[in-house]
Amino acid sequence: ARLGDDSTPEQAIRMRPNVTAKITLACLMICRDEAENLSANIPLWGDGFFDAYIVAIDNRTTDNSLEILNTLIPKDVPRHIFYNAFRDFGSTRTRVLEETYQKFLHISHIFM
Repeated sequence: ARLGDDSTPEQAIRMRPNVTAKITLACLMICRDEAENLSANIPLWGDGFFDAYIVAIDNRTTDNSLEILNTLIPKDVPRHIFYNAFRDFGSTRTRVLEETYQKFLHISHIFM
């Protein structure tokens, strides 16, 4: 289905290969030295809000963002957290989107 079609989201999802009719939501993040913000916000999202987390941590990060993510993301939620050499936002965003598509084919929607 294309934008503007009268199809339902479920119909649009069925048109994508490897995606079920279930609506799923992944949280995509790019972060550098965000331990304080991660600690304050991830608990507010609650268990079950996101079906997966995909996080690119800037390889220049000096705080404990990785530990915070691994502690606060619910253990039963799939995740892919990786370090990325940040050149610019556009290329980093593209890499996060590619990683999501490669590793989480079942995801129907993203929140970035």
